[in-house]
Amino acid sequence: MNQTTPAPSLLRAIFNRRMLVCVFTGFASGMPLYLLLNLVPAWLKSGNVPLTLIGLFALAQFPFTWKFLWAPLLDRYSIVPWMGRRRSWMFVAQIGLIAAVAWLGQVDISGAGFPWQAFALAAVIAFLSATLDIALDAFRREILPDEELGLGNAIHVNAYRVASLVPGSLSLILADKLPWGEVFAITAAFMLPGLAMSLLVKEPAVAKNAPRTLRAAVVEPFVEFFGRHGLKSALLVLAFIFLYKLGDSLCTALATPFYLDVGFSMTEIGIVAKNAGLWASVLGGILGGIWMIRLGINRALWLFAIPQAVSILGFAALAWMGPPSVMPKEYAGLPPEMFVEAVTRDVLATACANKTMLADNEKNARTLIDNSVRRYVNFGRMAGQTLHSGSDGASVEAQKDLQKKFPDLFHAFLIQDQAATVFQHCDWQVDVLSSRIHPETQEVTVSTMMRRSGEQAIAVDYLLAQEKAREPQSWRKLWNTFRSAQNSDADAPAQPPLEAPQKQTWKVSDITVDGQSLTGHYRALFAEKQRDTGMEGLTAWMKGQIKTDFGALLMLALVVGFEALGVGLGSAALIAFMARTTHPAYIATQFALFSSLTAVPRTFINASAGWLVEGMGGWLGFFWLCFALAIPGMLLLFKVAPWNEKKPPAPSGDA
Repeated sequence: MNQTTPAPSLLRAIFNRRMLVCVFTGFASGMPLYLLLNLVPAWLKSGNVPLTLIGLFALAQFPFTWKFLWAPLLDRYSIVPWMGRRRSWMFVAQIGLIAAVAWLGQVDISGAGFPWQAFALAAVIAFLSATLDIALDAFRREILPDEELGLGNAIHVNAYRVASLVPGSLSLILADKLPWGEVFAITAAFMLPGLAMSLLVKEPAVAKNAPRTLRAAVVEPFVEFFGRHGLKSALLVLAFIFLYKLGDSLCTALATPFYLDVGFSMTEIGIVAKNAGLWASVLGGILGGIWMIRLGINRALWLFAIPQAVSILGFAALAWMGPPSVMPKEYAGLPPEMFVEAVTRDVLATACANKTMLADNEKNARTLIDNSVRRYVNFGRMAGQTLHSGSDGASVEAQKDLQKKFPDLFHAFLIQDQAATVFQHCDWQVDVLSSRIHPETQEVTVSTMMRRSGEQAIAVDYLLAQEKAREPQSWRKLWNTFRSAQNSDADAPAQPPLEAPQKQTWKVSDITVDGQSLTGHYRALFAEKQRDTGMEGLTAWMKGQIKTDFGALLMLALVVGFEALGVGLGSAALIAFMARTTHPAYIATQFALFSSLTAVPRTFINASAGWLVEGMGGWLGFFWLCFALAIPGMLLLFKVAPWNEKKPPAPSGDA
């Protein structure tokens, strides 16, 4: 659409009714997407769904990559004739989204195997959200003059990010207090403002000029685009749209599970991470929109690409400071006695090397011990042995929900309690005395004696259980894992692996010091507290005992805030670029094609995120890969958006 209205003043550009409408389009568009990106992964992780399968849930977002296939229908037909083409599709899509989101919260994901029902509903939400995006993008392009594209799309992106506050913050906070069914129902209710907007706005006048035939709506948008640019130039534009946000999209694919792995609680993620990202993106989007009025879209793409890429390094820094997740390969297959000797040597050597430096920093000392032991200890198993299973008056669903959260809480609680003990004994000698197997469980108890000259010796027994060693996986192994999960049944024994089994390693599931078992100690402590206050009271008490480190929360806020700032700037510029590139007669289809390309990384490439984290040995290598993937899109700017080309020719208004 080639508007010829004079350039408005800055204040007129900011304060007009069109900008208010862009707030509602952004909020309505962002809500369902951020539900899939933030809330659904947290929900799956709380249900103990494996990380690799959580990553595969990105495939449920496939409609975002194919929405250009049915976009011609939205260009050609009106589903509710009296509302017009744009408004009717906006209205119907949002009705479906409200129902699907509320339904998703009723799905049970606790059984074995791949949660197909949840996956199917996530795909339905993605389809309806993609359809809504087609209508909203076309509607917004039709109401905005060319001079307001930068600011209007920046405000849209801002509101889009503000919408993330609901599923990515409020809903996570509520998930610590309410059953998941209620959380999803409340989240669905936040689609109502967008529904009201669909009823109150007017259909754009230009939207009344629908393509005359379905063939014209399907074929001519692609013919016009490639004819206008030429084949080579058109392919470069499409490659740029695909690559410009590839790195940051993959970087945040598993952001919430990453924060949980680093050690933050859902409430901390909801309050700190999501709010820090929200306000940074709002500030960046407003400034970016204003700057685009002065800079132009091309120069904005250049300048905004830099913080978008550099912000990924903040996640790499957070991963570097956080705990390693993979046990050394050489520990796999060790006999129990040698495993205990290697583990104690590793943990105590680490403690001794850092004891002096960390003497005055309790939080860093606890983090160091956590980093050195979590590869060797099955905290989930230990937590299960300490939790009293009796009813405390809470509903069955509430008890199950709390029990799912308990292992992470127990982990933090145990580390806080025991880190000082490890430092006290860092320079003691550990001698392995004997081992015995428990035939009924196949677990092994390894008895050791800790000694230091002038001190009374301490008897320490380690209870070990075998687990599969975590190793880098091939694509074939990932596919076999997926196949095994989908073929399993909740009430049937696990399916045999399709490849040779992985090496077995040991994990510590209990430690007994001079006859006192750690799990026995906590089982008695927790049972008494649970009898007095119930499961919810026990959980609240444990949270109250765990000290929150301000420095760690500040680091999280800075990393997330800078990422949101960079991505918000880059998104606003890219959407403005895509809107400018559309032809007025084929807005819905061409815009859908462009935005489909931006969704390909989020849907298909991001599905490999869990495998990449596992296969690259942890989060640090994964984030460096994401940074490298952000570079090619920046290089294509030389061809598709040269710095000195202030305003490329707009497409003709003639069909």
